[in-house]
Amino acid sequence: MKNFDYDDLPALGRMAGWIAERLSPGDVLTLEGSLGVGKTELVRRIVGRLGHDASTVSSPTFSLVNFYDGDPRIVHIDLYRIESTVDLEGLDLEELLPIPDGIVMIEWPDIADHLVPRKRVSIRMRLTEEGNRRAEVEGLDESPVTGAQRKASGDGEDLAPSRSDENKQESSRS
Repeated sequence: MKNFDYDDLPALGRMAGWIAERLSPGDVLTLEGSLGVGKTELVRRIVGRLGHDASTVSSPTFSLVNFYDGDPRIVHIDLYRIESTVDLEGLDLEELLPIPDGIVMIEWPDIADHLVPRKRVSIRMRLTEEGNRRAEVEGLDESPVTGAQRKASGDGEDLAPSRSDENKQESSRS
């Protein structure tokens, strides 16, 4: 686990750079924290560090899902307004988790935890008692790893099955 203090935008940018250097297509990030702690701003800065136009990044609170085409493709999901697992059904999240040619970033992931792969990057952002901003990043290597190196090492194999995979298994048993 890596800890970051990010009381200003340059510090948030450094954290975004550290994270972006370690991401590969197929990764799923979850971002947890209270309103206003900087989740969408962190996504914006990671997207920029990955070579996309960061100025196009906006909070998907109302659209729920934003797509950023390019290499890698990025899917930004915000589940703040989702109140129950029934509300998730129309989003087809199991089709997006993970996507082999892209990176998925999910704000407010708790409601969809059963759909998110066990192998994920967890980012917990919070305000400390002193009023400082702190983030804990779990699930990334300390040193930067290229996508080719990560695939060669076998990472990404420990993924939760999607519902479509479970349905295929059920139908093959019949």
